Amino acid sequence: MIKMINLSSNKQIHQIGHLGDITGMPTVSATYAKRNFGAMIDAAQSEPVHIARHNKEVAVLISIEEYERARGSRWAEFDRLSTIAAEQAKATGLTEKRLQKILSEE
Repeated sequence: MIKMINLSSNKQIHQIGHLGDITGMPTVSATYAKRNFGAMIDAAQSEPVHIARHNKEVAVLISIEEYERARGSRWAEFDRLSTIAAEQAKATGLTEKRLQKILSEE
């Protein structure tokens, strides 16, 4: 089943129905995305566009804003986990000197 999704006043993309229904996001074939790349970029500005090859999702096209948000949150999570690890190391008495000794024993 192919659905039409309105992008703006005159633009539409063809959604692969059974994949789009599962993800809730526009899903298009790789061939369609290749032929209509400009429309895919436009669509990705408002929501991620899933791209499928042989009825299997293989990629997602997202806006630069969404990419930067995801990239930033990944570093924020890394910082959070690093802080937790440092606090646990300090609580167990792990010092820089002990760490160097542990690492040099290998």
